[in-house]
Parts: sequence; C-alpha cells; structure tokens
Amino acid sequence: TSLRATAVILVIYGLFRAVGRFFLYHLSSLVQQAFLRTQRERLLHYMFHNFSSISPSEGISIFTEIITQSGIFVYYCSQLVIILTTAFFLSLMGLKLAFWEMLTGILFLSALLIPIRILSRRIGAYGKEITSQWEKTNKTVIFGFKNFFFIKLHGLINQEVERGSKTLTEYEENYKKY
Repeated sequence: TSLRATAVILVIYGLFRAVGRFFLYHLSSLVQQAFLRTQRERLLHYMFHNFSSISPSEGISIFTEIITQSGIFVYYCSQLVIILTTAFFLSLMGLKLAFWEMLTGILFLSALLIPIRILSRRIGAYGKEITSQWEKTNKTVIFGFKNFFFIKLHGLINQEVERGSKTLTEYEENYKKY
C-alpha cells in the first residue's frame, strides 16, 4: 500500500506541477500584454496631448524599448508571485514529510544568496547601459530621418551611418555582457 500511496502522491504532484506551469507561463504572458497595451495607450495619449514636451526620439524609444523592457519586468514579477506561492506550499509539504532533509537543503540554498545578489547587481548595471545605448541609437535614426535632405546636401551621410553603427555596436556589446 505504501507503493500505491507514493504513486498517487507523485501523480497528484505532477498534476499540480502541470497546472502551476500553465499559470506560470500563460497568465504571466497575459499580464505582460495587458501592461504593454495600457502603457502604450497612456504614452500615445501623453505624446499627442503634450507634443512639445517630449522629443520624437524619446517617444519612440519609450514606446519600443522602455515599455517592452518594463513589460518583461512585469512578466517576471508575475512569475515570481506564482513561484513563491508554489515554493511556500512545497516547503510546507517538505518540512512535514522530511524535516531534516528539507532544513539542510534550505541552509545550502541560503549560502548561494550572496553570489546571486552580486550577479544581480551586475546585470542591473548592464541593463541600464543597454537602455542608454538604445536611446542614443534611436536619436541618431530619428535625426537622420528628420534631416535627411540637410545631411545629404552637406555630404554627412557616411558620418551619420558611422555614428548609428557605432551606437548599435555599443548596444550589442552591452547586451552581450548582460
């Protein structure tokens, strides 16, 4: 009977895990898309009602890169809520079934927190640098489109292309570090 009970517990755990994965990915994606739509609608409203307070390159940068990155952050936050809830209930079950083993595992994982925090700070710094490089690239492209006739007339096309390529290369380098 203990083999049968163990098999039933494993099947139930598998079902809960499948449902948890569904909530983890599907609901997080729904939350992210709702966030992206809402923020882009707000930005459009703001840009068209306060036209002189924001430059086109800033508006496009916010609309594409910043809101997208913020949406990714919201996605991970919603995943975090689901993961923490699952981990809480799993920990309770683990403490009930195998107290000392679970306690040893928790202590081992706690030792990994310091390296993870150091890595997290480093990733955050690279993320800020990526955003900065993307804004520079956007400004170069918008400037080129807005002033194409002037740039062509004065023979500055190659300089603008080089400047755009340089910002894209810097963006890529920072992304690789990220």
